[in-house]
Amino acid sequence: ERGFKDPQKMIASSPQILGYSLENIDGKIRGLTERGFKDPQKMIASLPAILGYSLENIDRKIRGLTERGFKDPRKMIASLPAVLGLSFENIDRKMKLCRRLNVCIDDFIACTIVFIGMSAKHYIPILRKCRELGLEPTPRTVFKVYRSKTF
Repeated sequence: ERGFKDPQKMIASSPQILGYSLENIDGKIRGLTERGFKDPQKMIASLPAILGYSLENIDRKIRGLTERGFKDPRKMIASLPAVLGLSFENIDRKMKLCRRLNVCIDDFIACTIVFIGMSAKHYIPILRKCRELGLEPTPRTVFKVYRSKTF
């Protein structure tokens, strides 16, 4: 009734959902919609922990990402809701590393948000491998090297 495509799968992967009231779920869907998210059900399905986040926490994350210069924090959060669980300290550290490595932060992090969660110890070897292969360190090539585990 609330628009989730596969509620059984959601419950199987995150049984704690059963502990949330329907009013809580309705309020979260409404709050995410009011904040400009197009498909809150999809966001909740991919990260059920969102049901435990306060809307104020989500507002702070949107504001903080905007203050850090990300062009579209809502799109960023919608594409990978796990960004809501990352600390600004973690994000700031990765942004500083990107600047040090002379890599476009927006391309490197916003386009491929998985890198925010990646351990910093992987950045330099991956970039070395890209240079060794003569590849421009774009999000696509960096991710390709990362996934190949050849660095």
